[in-house]
Amino acid sequence: MSEAIKTNEKNLVALFSYLGLLILIPLFAVKHDRFVHFHLRQGLVLLVIGVCAAVPVVGPAFALAYMIFMIIGILNVLKGEEKHLPLIGQYAEKFKI
Repeated sequence: MSEAIKTNEKNLVALFSYLGLLILIPLFAVKHDRFVHFHLRQGLVLLVIGVCAAVPVVGPAFALAYMIFMIIGILNVLKGEEKHLPLIGQYAEKFKI
């Protein structure tokens, strides 16, 4: 994809950041887009929560949190906003992409 991608394409690529392993698409598709990278970092934090959902003792709580944060992230992408996910979004800035 070129650096100057259209807004609709950018939103679609950013949307993949919140869909589990589809996070690989924005990770490799777009190199220099601030909007996509913001949501990519948010998605990486969310992916950690998704992995924690596989732990039997705390899994159901993490699975519920994963679904809620995923919906919030997708809504932010669709609105074209760069808003941190509640409670976990601040940790996204630690990822260097």
